[in-house]
Amino acid sequence: MTDTLKYINLAMESWGLLFCLLAVTILLIATHIDRKTKRYFLAIFSFLFLDLLANMGGLLLRGRSDAVGRFFLRFANFNEYFWGDALTLVLTLYLLYLIDRREKKLTRIWHRAAWTIFAAAVALLVITQFTGLFYSVDAGGIYHRGPLFWLSQAIAIGTLVMDIVLIVCYRERLSRAERISFCVYVCVPIVAIFMQLFFYGVYFLLLSSTLAAVFMLGAIILDQTEQYYRTEQELAQMRSALVLSQVQPHFLYNSLTAIAALCEHAPAEAKEATLAFAEYLRTNMNALNAKGTVPFATELKHIETYLYLEQLRFGEDLLVDMDIEVTDFSLPALTIQPLVENAVKWGVCQDEDGGMVKLTTRETPLGVEVTVSDDGVGFDPEHLPQDGKDHLGLQLVRDRLKMVCGAKLTVESKIGQGTVVRVFIPRNLD
Repeated sequence: MTDTLKYINLAMESWGLLFCLLAVTILLIATHIDRKTKRYFLAIFSFLFLDLLANMGGLLLRGRSDAVGRFFLRFANFNEYFWGDALTLVLTLYLLYLIDRREKKLTRIWHRAAWTIFAAAVALLVITQFTGLFYSVDAGGIYHRGPLFWLSQAIAIGTLVMDIVLIVCYRERLSRAERISFCVYVCVPIVAIFMQLFFYGVYFLLLSSTLAAVFMLGAIILDQTEQYYRTEQELAQMRSALVLSQVQPHFLYNSLTAIAALCEHAPAEAKEATLAFAEYLRTNMNALNAKGTVPFATELKHIETYLYLEQLRFGEDLLVDMDIEVTDFSLPALTIQPLVENAVKWGVCQDEDGGMVKLTTRETPLGVEVTVSDDGVGFDPEHLPQDGKDHLGLQLVRDRLKMVCGAKLTVESKIGQGTVVRVFIPRNLD
């Protein structure tokens, strides 16, 4: 390799290192990007950085005929190939993560294929150290391509082609920005690999891969930022609709009537009930501006206020059982209280003899399960009560739980036996 080519390559690798550092800086200050995406990109740019360093080390060490120089040259060459293979693996795993966001384990076979290709590439790389399969270093410290050098490039191209197949097969699971950015990232290195096959000595691959990764990062950040603000707008609309569906005229009228009945013979209790009613309305109105999650203790207090007001009306016909084992978790505001209200309205109140509403929380290995149950009249789960507002409220609760904290809501009911609603809130979501 001439000195001119050496300095050109070193300059390109230096620019690549600079772009990697710039990308990592952007990642560290980016706010509207999910944790796993951030981790995958940190891995991508870390592997690129290590690959670039290994390539630069190889360039600087070539021509060293002493034993130490040749050892470190072989070490640099090994790392250059290894981190390149690791980079293509991480790219594929990130693509599979984006595809699997909505339905886990959909692409299990593709995961196995990606890891198998990586394992085969590393195994062949190790064999190369003893046979010169991909490359060799002569006594003068000069790097030479091996007889199966093309196979190392074919493995990389094969992985990238697999990524293209994934993009085509699962394009409906990827946003437009994700599809475009991945196509750019996949196609640019393929072109660079072909150029390196015919233009020996000029290393287009690493710099082109770095630039393509920076482009992909920018596109993904813009896309996820847009999704973040769109989700925030949808959640704000959900909060408004849910609050409006909860503050229903019949509940306001019945609560005020019950309080009025207390004013003559139990003024102290009437005062307490009035304050509770005001607290109930205040909490509902505050939910309009609530973002993210609130401590369960806050939601529990609102539930207790609601049940207190309902017991003023129904007396002993409404029994309440609280079995709270865990409270150190968070969830969106006004998500469990509407479920309790449905249990009272559609379960207990529909039974002439009244009934019991039970609220439980328990810890599980994977998260927290909140259960709202009643022993009322029950219903056919496939045909929810035909009251528009209550049906809307249940769907909004389900949507907000899923969007904000990845929680799952299920409903079980049998006519004449009651209803059980379970909410599973996973812990440590990434």
